[in-house]
Amino acid sequence: MIDGQLASLTARATQRALDVKVDGTWGKETVRAMQRRCWPAGSAVDGLLGPQTIRAVQRRVGAGVDGVWPSIRSVANSGIVTFNTAARSETTRELQKALNSGKF
Repeated sequence: MIDGQLASLTARATQRALDVKVDGTWGKETVRAMQRRCWPAGSAVDGLLGPQTIRAVQRRVGAGVDGVWPSIRSVANSGIVTFNTAARSETTRELQKALNSGKF
């Protein structure tokens, strides 16, 4: 589905593509896997979904690169990402396209 909404289905599809535990919750394990996939080889990963990681994901999926992902409500100190399921964003739409085509 390509609707620009970051919720459980997109979260799970991302986890399957990254070959990590599929539970629909993005924590440090999922974010580390995203960083390894999207950052240049050899970069240190920290498991935190901040502007640098968001920009890397945006570049990977072909979205506009600004380090902002409206579909992300917050990131706890523990690294757990809370989704803003009411938001629709270009980054999420492009991620969904990449996931559906097997190119993420």
